[in-house]
Amino acid sequence: MKREKLHADTVWVQNVVKRSGVSLEGGKINSHTFRHSCATRLLRAGMDITMVQKFLGHKNIASTMVYLHTLPSEVASKAVAVFNSG
Repeated sequence: MKREKLHADTVWVQNVVKRSGVSLEGGKINSHTFRHSCATRLLRAGMDITMVQKFLGHKNIASTMVYLHTLPSEVASKAVAVFNSG
């Protein structure tokens, strides 16, 4: 049963990737790729990290942080904005 479910999940992910137009060159895409993308987009859109944690169903914030990706330029611009506002 587990093997059949895994195959069905893999086929589903492959279909989603095809429909999205994402290139598979040089990389592997799986369900966790979508979790990383989703978590990062929510954070960049301004959602609080604790809300992202709840959305992903994590008990520990450290688990959520694994899924979040930020660019150094984003971090720098946010820091500058904080210091320039006060």
